[in-house]
Amino acid sequence: MAFSGLHSAAAADGPDAAKEIRQALDRTLIDVFTSGCIGADQNSPYSVSFYGLPLADPHFSGNDRSRLNSLVLSAINGTEAKLNVSPVENAGALAPISSGGEADREALARALSQLGTSTLPMVLKATRPTPETARLELVVFARDGSGAYRCSRSVTQSVGLADLGPADSAVSSTDFVTLDGAYRLALGDMAPLFADLDTLRLETSVPQTCAFFDRAADRFQDAYYRSGTLDFGAGRTVGRLPALAAPQADDRSKAGGETDALLSLRFTVPSDTPGALDLLVTFLKDKRLHYRRSYQVATDGASLETCTAPPACVERGEIVDFSVGPALTRTGDKLSVRASVRQCQPVFFAVAGGRATPIPLQIFDLLPGPDGTTIYRADPETRHALIIEESDPIGAHRLGLICSSCTPEPAREVLGRWLSTIRDDLAGDAPDPIAKMPDGVGYAIGTFEKRQ
Repeated sequence: MAFSGLHSAAAADGPDAAKEIRQALDRTLIDVFTSGCIGADQNSPYSVSFYGLPLADPHFSGNDRSRLNSLVLSAINGTEAKLNVSPVENAGALAPISSGGEADREALARALSQLGTSTLPMVLKATRPTPETARLELVVFARDGSGAYRCSRSVTQSVGLADLGPADSAVSSTDFVTLDGAYRLALGDMAPLFADLDTLRLETSVPQTCAFFDRAADRFQDAYYRSGTLDFGAGRTVGRLPALAAPQADDRSKAGGETDALLSLRFTVPSDTPGALDLLVTFLKDKRLHYRRSYQVATDGASLETCTAPPACVERGEIVDFSVGPALTRTGDKLSVRASVRQCQPVFFAVAGGRATPIPLQIFDLLPGPDGTTIYRADPETRHALIIEESDPIGAHRLGLICSSCTPEPAREVLGRWLSTIRDDLAGDAPDPIAKMPDGVGYAIGTFEKRQ
């Protein structure tokens, strides 16, 4: 038999989780030794190559990865079996192969054969079912008489990352990663999609403002520009990457008004999982979605409690005065429009036949008014004018403006929402010429009629 019958003092004094792993490993090794898994030419003490969690493991920080490897290594060294254990510095070559099924075990066995490893190679795999917990699986392979690794067994143990003590071993479909790990995984998946790009636009969306999210985009850029030298676990490296640029408000491609290639990072904070956040990574090229994946991210002690929702913008825009004339018009007439506003850039529009048409600000002359107001004026005496055309329908017309200090240049959907809010006033006689929406955005509506 290959057992000494003696426990090492280090194992006896070790953490409870290490003790449980050691006891389970003892039972597993007895099974291996008594099942004819090891070739007759293999002699005790058996050589063991320990492949710990690799440097690029996405689940854990470098510190936690090192602690978990040390925990399992201490358990291996403490078994009753006579073993000659040699830790392998970096198990990156085995990282892309999981141990979840028979096909994965066979792939691991083939990879171990190519590495020319020991009699009893042991490969540590891990998942992270909660931000505070690691579920470890130590896969034990045995080399038979032909030199192949056809026999394998596994030992599983869940541990708490705070104290490396035993934890609830319930299996979860959720698998948390670190933020840097999520970035590496996403970049490893998307790198082939970047091959023909010169520039890649980066867009981030965060639900709260605090130091953690302030650093999140910077950390992505760090990962992005390091990715040309990182081993993503499968022996793959990313070659030339396109230049990374933050999107500008006026940065549009020539076709269709959208950026050619856009990489988006969207962060949300789940309310039911402390110490976690969700990251959605999407990549669009030529308006088509090429990549979309969600990652559950463990914040690893970074507190989000100090993060606060962005303060709601308080509307301070004010419409002081607004007038439209004449009340009765015919084709060829010029309207007289005058608006006095404070702390906003107004959006003018005309409504006829149920259809709203934006009016360019370039039509209006701007004049300074009293008490910090700005006067927008378009009439027969200004450089430009609003002229009633033959195509304008006969009947009542509405001409108005919206004044928002929080949204000075509203997108089309925002303007559409505002017009929907005031649609009753646009359809009939406005009760007041100047009013405010529920969110404090000011608006004013004037009327005139076109006759034959």
